[in-house]
Amino acid sequence: MLSSDSTFQTWTVTVVNSATPFTETDILTFVPDVGSDVNIDSATHQITFDALITSEFLVTPEFTLSQGATSTPVSGEEINLTDGTQEYSVTAEDGTTQQDWTVTVNDLRPANDLCSNAITVNVSDIVTGNTTFATSDESIAPDCGSNNTGLGVWYRLVGTGETITLNTCSPNSFSDTSLSLFTGSCSEGLICVAGNEDAGILGECGGSGFQARLGFNSEAGVEYLVLVDGFSGSIGEFELTITSAPTPELPANDDCETAETLTVFKEGEGIPVNGNNTCLLYTSPSPRD
Repeated sequence: MLSSDSTFQTWTVTVVNSATPFTETDILTFVPDVGSDVNIDSATHQITFDALITSEFLVTPEFTLSQGATSTPVSGEEINLTDGTQEYSVTAEDGTTQQDWTVTVNDLRPANDLCSNAITVNVSDIVTGNTTFATSDESIAPDCGSNNTGLGVWYRLVGTGETITLNTCSPNSFSDTSLSLFTGSCSEGLICVAGNEDAGILGECGGSGFQARLGFNSEAGVEYLVLVDGFSGSIGEFELTITSAPTPELPANDDCETAETLTVFKEGEGIPVNGNNTCLLYTSPSPRD
């Protein structure tokens, strides 16, 4: 620096940063690339959002933090939420203050979306359900009777030895329900017992008769698996009513092994043979409507 008498003097200027580093460890915004209804709770350090969890549920969220804070994982990094949760560690600008956050996905799928999670029901139950967020069961359940397997939910029912009726014919059911009934195992293979796509009763089973109803002669103690779905991807809320009544005596020739012998006569001769198949048992794996 030059003085008035033309002499020089060297000065050193030191800038001191007196600001205290921030200690906040908040996640301020959180935007996943799938899902909806994100909720950030700063008091409990919890973030939740709704989504359909798939077999490998990978999400790439973008988020913002408190000023100067960093996180692990970082914003924009892909995370695996197949198990429904992910932990984040947020470090404040001061480098020492840390806070753990938990991200949780609320799975929109019904609790009984999978065959293995079938809900146990009993005769005389009236069950309400919803297939809106159900996933396809085509990989595990074969087409059954008149029903082509779609998006459905599962129930478990033990036979009583009586004729059981499964009925979705209700104003509380969506317009095109379907029903399939199986024995067997979710893991080792299902065997079709009966299936119905349209009961065909106008007014009683929906305005067009497109709601489903089926009856079957149950075997006491046998476990059955019931799939409620809809025609051609139809979905919605439904009401399933389960009733039973004593099974009338079966015909003597109900089983293949007890087939009645028929005699062939010349045309115009012989005596007609009368029969009745009203209460026949379903023979697996051949489907019946």
